[in-house]
Amino acid sequence: MDEIWSLRLVTENARTIADIFFKIKHDNNHFLNSAWMYMLGPQSAWQLYRIPAVIGGSLCVLFAFLIARRQSRVQGFAALIVMGYCFPFVVYSSEARGYGLMMGFVMMSFYAMKALVEEGRSVHFMRYILFFWLATVLGFLAHLIFICAYLGLAAWSLHEFFRRKDMTMKTNCKDLVIVHSVPTLFFIAVYMIFVKGITIGRGPISEIIFVLYQSFATTFGLWGFGSEMRLFCIVFLLLAVCLVFLIRKCYGRVWVFFAVSIFCAPTLVLIFFPFPFVGMRHFLPSLLLLVFALSYFVDFLWKKSPVSKIAAIGFIFIFLVGQMTYFPRFLEYGRAQFTNTMEYLRAVSCGRPMTVSSDFDFRNELVFNFYKERLKGSDHLRYVSLAAVKTEKDLPDIMLVHYFDCLPGDSGCLPKDLKVSSAVVIPLNGKSYRFSYLRSFPWYGVLSGWSWIVFKKDATAVPIPLKP
Repeated sequence: MDEIWSLRLVTENARTIADIFFKIKHDNNHFLNSAWMYMLGPQSAWQLYRIPAVIGGSLCVLFAFLIARRQSRVQGFAALIVMGYCFPFVVYSSEARGYGLMMGFVMMSFYAMKALVEEGRSVHFMRYILFFWLATVLGFLAHLIFICAYLGLAAWSLHEFFRRKDMTMKTNCKDLVIVHSVPTLFFIAVYMIFVKGITIGRGPISEIIFVLYQSFATTFGLWGFGSEMRLFCIVFLLLAVCLVFLIRKCYGRVWVFFAVSIFCAPTLVLIFFPFPFVGMRHFLPSLLLLVFALSYFVDFLWKKSPVSKIAAIGFIFIFLVGQMTYFPRFLEYGRAQFTNTMEYLRAVSCGRPMTVSSDFDFRNELVFNFYKERLKGSDHLRYVSLAAVKTEKDLPDIMLVHYFDCLPGDSGCLPKDLKVSSAVVIPLNGKSYRFSYLRSFPWYGVLSGWSWIVFKKDATAVPIPLKP
């Protein structure tokens, strides 16, 4: 839905590409992604819209490998596995939004800063600065949540530059200002032009503790602790703190980057930019770096002893098993079966005009009309809002109910009480009208998407009196 929403924002509001940056003040306007959609225009091959996200996700894995490889070959291989097979990163790297590109630019800016820190004022110093400027500016253009990673990079560079012994304090200050001048000024400009007065889209509202549980559980494939949600989150946060302390003890001052990006930055963002709802994607840079930090843990185990080498291999194996709990269902159901649903509705209509409504107009109408436009022979299908139904004859022929309240272990992500005899009832003018269950189209049940459950109006549409 958010991909379609972004596309509609561009097609309905952007007359020139400049409008994307100066006119469309909406949090679902991710600059680079929107610019790509604008250049492509309306496309029947909607997969083309996802090309930048795929490129961004691929760059994320590549630069994670290059960064870790500077430490050791084992760490490089570990980073390649944990970043390449982490399911949420796969999902966000295959959506026409800004998150996939943002992840790639996070790792690119990390790579540039690591080179600046480790090589100092080498002959490539200015080259790395230019690369850092490019990666950070593009990171902000991909998605503003990039700020979580940038704050970590700023804190780490501050810690490193002022500890250089071979340079004067004046030189250290000068270099620090040069490194961060362009990214800082650019972010201030984006804030003044775009962030001030921005419209925040709505979404399912969940408690922060559930969002943390979903974030940790989805990222590491560890479901089944819902009854002990708070304890699970506390334990996981403590383990993350221990991982940062391990990096501090064995790998130098890069721990500052991880500590700020994983813990401090998202906390500050939530305090100073309170969202009407919080989702896993708001923690994506932090989760990205937390997963990358696992490569340090694997490298640490590998260097200890032959027994710990086995533990390192076992850790990677367990991580992969956790991720594989998602992929089969994702490949089977996908984010949703919208195309299949529309084809089914076209078939049951037998070419006759048929009206369709749903339990949530904005979400379902957006998706319904997008797929209808791309399905041949579906012009006779028409979406109507329940709010526009005034009399019995206005009642729709089909009711779509969308459902996403499930966990990965649930079978097909459908309500547990859904049966062939199930029905929904539409109240109208003091009476209620029955719609019988027809068919369901489940989704894989984790991050993006929902199930569609199809109900048909009873042939006689006999009014059922409402209970007092």
